[in-house]
Amino acid sequence: MTEVSVVRPKFVDGMLLTAEDFCLEQSYLNRRLIQFGQRFSCGVIEGMQVDDYSLGKNGPTLKVSAGYALDARGREIVLDENQDREIDAKNGALCVRHCDPERVTAGVAAKSSSAKAEPQIIRTIERAEFEFFAPSDVSEKIKVGWVPLALIRLRNGKIGPIVPSRGLTGIAETSWKHDGTTLPKEWSITFSAPIARPLPQPIEIRVRNDAGAVVYPAVTDLQLDDTGTTLSFKLARIAEGVVHIRIACDFIMDWKGQAVSGAHVGGHLPSGNGIAGGVFESWFVVKGKRP
Repeated sequence: MTEVSVVRPKFVDGMLLTAEDFCLEQSYLNRRLIQFGQRFSCGVIEGMQVDDYSLGKNGPTLKVSAGYALDARGREIVLDENQDREIDAKNGALCVRHCDPERVTAGVAAKSSSAKAEPQIIRTIERAEFEFFAPSDVSEKIKVGWVPLALIRLRNGKIGPIVPSRGLTGIAETSWKHDGTTLPKEWSITFSAPIARPLPQPIEIRVRNDAGAVVYPAVTDLQLDDTGTTLSFKLARIAEGVVHIRIACDFIMDWKGQAVSGAHVGGHLPSGNGIAGGVFESWFVVKGKRP
């Protein structure tokens, strides 16, 4: 069996230090930082807020504030200062990643005084780069080191709503009132951020009448609107009874590739308890008793 070891220098008084010793110390610390970063979910840690910066510019322009993030490989992505970026006339997810560092070389004297100085790498400069992707591609891009910052929508060549990547997506509104007594005219669910397509069939509706009989009306014609935030569907006619609605949010992914946080805590909206996924549960009564 091959023995795997972790090596770092141990400095003592009077020790002759070489470039190899200092490089070994740096590589050890860098490796530990990456291992530490991999324990956390990738995303923005601080800053990197995206704002409309088009005023006085020739075209739609975004400003990304200074900050730092972690990618899926545990690497830091650092912006030391605000960045401006002009965008073309299309919608998309603005993402950032750690790109290959720039290497600075210089002539370094050889050990022998008679030998000619040779260029060597004496400095590396780490940079970040930005790119737009279709929302449907973001999940795969995250795996290879991209971090989503915001979803950008353009209207008539101007920047419209900017949906930040921070936080979990929840259910923001429903067409029915939880624990109410009114049957909605139309069935719809509105999310706090766009949902990814294709959408599975995550909704189950159960109706129980006063006699205890239970029916499961079919949920059909699921349609996601152009913004990707409102899901509408159709339902067979409901007779009187208690209407129970369950939504399997583990299977509803948002534009960042994260499951919707569905916990309907206390019956209040928006849903969410800080954990992705879960089951959204709600009910209302049609001429019947409350659950």
